[in-house]
Amino acid sequence: MSDDWIRALLDPRAVALVGASGDIRKNTARPQRFLTACGWQGRILPINPARPEILGLPAYKSLLDAPGEIDQAFIMLGADDVEGVIEQCAQRGVPVATIFSDGFAEIGGDGIAKQARLVDTARRLGVRLLGPNCIGLIRSDNGLALTVNAVLDTDRPRPGSLGLISQSGSMLGSIMSRGLARGLAFSTMVSVGNEADIGVAELIEVLIDDPKTETILLFLETLRDAPAFARAVGRARAAGKPVAAYLLGQSAIGEALAQSHTGAIAGSGRALRAFLAQCGVIQLSNLEALLEGAALFAQTCRPMRETPNAGDEAPGSRPRPRVAAVTTTGGGAAMVIDQLGLRDVEPAWPDDALRKLLAGQIELRDAPIIDLTLTATADKYAAVLQALARWPGCDAVLAVVGSSARSKPELAVEPIVAAAARWDALGGKPLAAFLAPQAEDSLQLLANAGIAAFRTPEACADALAATLAIRRQHAPASSETAPTTDAALAQRVATALRTLRDQAGDAPDEAHCYPLLDLLGVPVAPWRFEPDDAHARAEQTLPDSLLEQVADLSTPWVLKACSADLPHKTEAGAVALGIDGADDLRERGRRMRQSISGYAAAAKVRGWLIQQQLASEGEVLLGYRRDPVVGPIVVLAAGGIEAELLDDVAVAPAPVSRQRAAEMVGELRLLKKLSGFRGRPAGDLDALVDAICAFSLLGLDPDGMLAEAEINPLLVRRQGQGVVAVDALLRFAEPPCPQHHGS
Repeated sequence: MSDDWIRALLDPRAVALVGASGDIRKNTARPQRFLTACGWQGRILPINPARPEILGLPAYKSLLDAPGEIDQAFIMLGADDVEGVIEQCAQRGVPVATIFSDGFAEIGGDGIAKQARLVDTARRLGVRLLGPNCIGLIRSDNGLALTVNAVLDTDRPRPGSLGLISQSGSMLGSIMSRGLARGLAFSTMVSVGNEADIGVAELIEVLIDDPKTETILLFLETLRDAPAFARAVGRARAAGKPVAAYLLGQSAIGEALAQSHTGAIAGSGRALRAFLAQCGVIQLSNLEALLEGAALFAQTCRPMRETPNAGDEAPGSRPRPRVAAVTTTGGGAAMVIDQLGLRDVEPAWPDDALRKLLAGQIELRDAPIIDLTLTATADKYAAVLQALARWPGCDAVLAVVGSSARSKPELAVEPIVAAAARWDALGGKPLAAFLAPQAEDSLQLLANAGIAAFRTPEACADALAATLAIRRQHAPASSETAPTTDAALAQRVATALRTLRDQAGDAPDEAHCYPLLDLLGVPVAPWRFEPDDAHARAEQTLPDSLLEQVADLSTPWVLKACSADLPHKTEAGAVALGIDGADDLRERGRRMRQSISGYAAAAKVRGWLIQQQLASEGEVLLGYRRDPVVGPIVVLAAGGIEAELLDDVAVAPAPVSRQRAAEMVGELRLLKKLSGFRGRPAGDLDALVDAICAFSLLGLDPDGMLAEAEINPLLVRRQGQGVVAVDALLRFAEPPCPQHHGS
C-alpha cells in the first residue's frame, strides 16, 4: 500500500482549512482552535475569500493562493462547492481531503448522484477522500485534532494504543471522553462519514501498519465493502491486533425483502452479525465493554484449548465455554456469573485436578465460585489465580474484588497485577477483573498492568463472552472447520444455475428446483411431475397421465400445484396431504384447482407434482440468500408455517464448514427435542449437518445469479433415516446481483 496519502492523512505537515471561520461560535472555527490547543506543530492555512486573517493567522482566498506544500485539505463548504475544491487539490498536489460538508448520499436522491460525481472527479484526479459528511479525525501523538467534534472544548487526547474507527461522527468524542475517564487512551480516532472513498476496511489496514496501535475498535452501523473488510480483519488478527466492534442495531442498507420466509427472518442485521463473527470481530452489545475490554481482546488472537474428544460429540452439543471465578465478594461474583449465563457461558466447577493444584492451601467447596470473602489473604488469592491459570477445567479466569479494592488493594488487586506479569507463562487464557465498589485507583492500577478491569457486571460478562466466542470460532483449521472452496464444484453449480434460469426464468417452481438439490447432495423425498394440459384445465381435474407417474410411489401421497405465481403453496391451498389412492387424488385435485382460482385467478399452473409423504421427528427451514451487505448466507430456522413466528434462527455466511453447521444445529432451541430430549426419539442431526453444508454450496455461485433459495420444510427423520426436502423454491436476481463495491 502506497503511504503517501496515509502520511498526509495522519501526519500532515501543512493543513488547509477550506471554509474556515473567525467566529469561534461556529463549527467551522473549531478545527483551527483545536489544532492550536492540542499543540499541533504543522502549518495551518485558513481558506476564506472574505477574510484576510482568521484567529490570528493569515487567510487565503483559495487553495491556489495558499503558499507552500499542502498535505491535507479539510473542506467545510456547501456541497455544491466541494467538487471545485477537489480540482484545486489536484492542481496543488494535495493527496487527501477530509470533507466535513454534508448534502451528499446521506440525503438520498440528488445527493447520491452528487457524491458519485465527486468520487469520479477525485479518482480521475488522484485525490483520496475521507467523508463526505465526516466529522474529522484525531491523532493523539502529534496533536492532529482535525475535527469539529466539540469534545475537544473540554478534553484533550492522550497518546495510547487504541485505534478507533467510527461510522458515527458524534460518537467519536463520546468514546474518547469515556476512554479517558477510564485511564484509556487512543492512538488514532477517525470518523468515516459516507465512506465515499476511504472506508472502514482500508482504515483497518492503515492501523495494522501503525506501530502505535495495538487494538482496533469499531463503532459500526453497516458494511460497505464486506470482502475488503474480511481481508482486513484477517490480516489484523494475523498481526496480533484484535478488532472489536459495537454494532448499532440493524443494517442501514435499505432493501425489499424477497417473497419468502428466508428474507423475513434473516435481514441484514442478523446476517451482518454472523459475518462479523466469521471474520473474527469481537462483537459487543455494551459500549462500556468495548472500552474496558480492550486488554482482554488480544487473547482472541491466540487459539483456544481444544475440548477433549470434541470430534465424538453430537452436532450442536459442543460444551459451552467455562469461566472460573475467584472473589472476595460472593454477591459481586454472582452478578457476573449470572450475566455470563445469559450469554451461554458456564461457571467452571472445581474438580479433583483443581483440588490437587490447591492442596494444602485452599479447601475448595463444591460451588461454581471460589469465595474467599471471609478467609482472603494476598497469598491465598495469588495461589488461586496461579492454579486457575494452569487448570485445564476452565477457558477463562474472572477475578472479582469487593470493598478491599478501595481500602486495601494489597489484599486482592495487587495479587492480580502480580499474577498478570507471569500470566502468559502460566497458559495465557483470558483474565478479567471486576471491582464491585467504585475504586478508581485500583482500576488504574489494573489498567497500567494491562488487565481488563470492569466497573459493571454487564460489561465484564459481555467482554468475556465475546472474547471466548471468537476464540472458539477461530480455533486451528481442520477438515471440520474449513468450508469447501472446490473450484470444479463451483463451476458445476454455476452451469446448473444458468441452465435452470434459461429453462425456467427468474422464479423456478418446486419441480425445477429438485434436480439442483440432487446436484448439491441434498436428499429429496421421492417425487413425480406431470405437466398440466388443456383437457385437464377444461375439466377442472388432473391430467390422466398423472396416475401412471405415481404407480410406483407408496401412499400416502402429497399433491402440489407447480406455479411460479404461488411461491407459498399453503396459503393458496395448492398442497394436499394424506392422499390415499386414485379416487382421492382426483377429488383433491379438483378442489385444489378451485382453491387456487379463488386465491389468485391469474395464477398459471405449469404442472402437478406428486410426492411420497414421509414421517419425521421435526421440520426445519433451510434457506439461502445473497444479502446486500455481506453476500451469500445460509439460514436454519423452524420449519413450516412457524418459520416467521418463532425467533429461533441460526445464520452463517455461505458456504459453511461442518463444524459451523453443527453449531447452527445446536443454536436452534427447536432441535433440542431431537437430541433424545426426555426420552423422545432422536432425529438424524448428523444428516441435517450434512444437508446444511451441501445446501450452503450455493454460496459458490460465482456469477451472483441466485438471489434466494429455500427448502421449507426439510424433514428431519428418525436417527439413521436421514433428512429429506419436501418443498423448495428458488429466485434469481433481476437484474443479476451487483458485485460489492469498494468504499
